[in-house]
Amino acid sequence: MGLPSARDREFAERCMIYLPAVARYARSLMRDESDADDLVQDTFMLAYQHWEQFTPGTECRAWLFTICRRRFLRVRERDDRQVATEDATLESLAAARVHDRA
Repeated sequence: MGLPSARDREFAERCMIYLPAVARYARSLMRDESDADDLVQDTFMLAYQHWEQFTPGTECRAWLFTICRRRFLRVRERDDRQVATEDATLESLAAARVHDRA
């Protein structure tokens, strides 16, 4: 494994100091520790993937919080579209459909 790139160092220096604050924010949004951890991981992964979109001189903390909030809203939208069911027949049909598509 080689040395970290300049991009990696810059990301770590500017973003990782806000990890505890983003984690607290994610917990306040998700209300579940495990889901909040996933949200934090997604937030930092997206921030790293789109690091070139960060504007130097702007507030990195606010940028991270915006990513976190938008990701939370996408997850909540997705969860709202899913319908929970306890019907074993429907579950079997859904599993068969997934299997057929694969």
